[in-house]
Amino acid sequence: MTDSLLIQGCAANERNAQFAFYHKYFPFLSGICLRYVFQKEVTREITNDVFMKIFKHIGEFDPEKGQLLSWMKVIAVHTCIDYLKLKSSKEILLNIERLTEGSTDAIPAHELITNDVLKYLQVLPKKQAVVFNLYVVEGYSHEEIGSILHISAGNSRWHLSIAKQSLKKLMSVNGYAIK
Repeated sequence: MTDSLLIQGCAANERNAQFAFYHKYFPFLSGICLRYVFQKEVTREITNDVFMKIFKHIGEFDPEKGQLLSWMKVIAVHTCIDYLKLKSSKEILLNIERLTEGSTDAIPAHELITNDVLKYLQVLPKKQAVVFNLYVVEGYSHEEIGSILHISAGNSRWHLSIAKQSLKKLMSVNGYAIK
């Protein structure tokens, strides 16, 4: 089934179309959510919330204004940020010793895999991790990040700088050769 037929079916609340749409795009959207939330159980709940918003507003999607994946990605990112805003501002302390297990030989940074990066992002304060994700992974500008998080562009730059420094330090301590 093509995307336009899926969109039409979802707009008409057809269960078969919604089911096909969900299964087609779940991996894409849950991957985005996992980069912000880091917990698979919570990621599944947030991804389902994203689909509820998509199904509610799919009739408003205009392919003339942009691509479907971009539209859904924006909804997913904003839903994750809303979740993080609602969650307690108290940071959960993670056991950093868990990250130091393994070889003491230096591993080149280009051999980092997604799970390693996610593991290190979990150690950062939430705002730093969100700014890092929005800027480095999603490609938002500092002005856009500032607007989304209700901070200044300069504050966004600062959070990104601190996040990069922290990640670099964590990765080098844990055996990655970082320049």
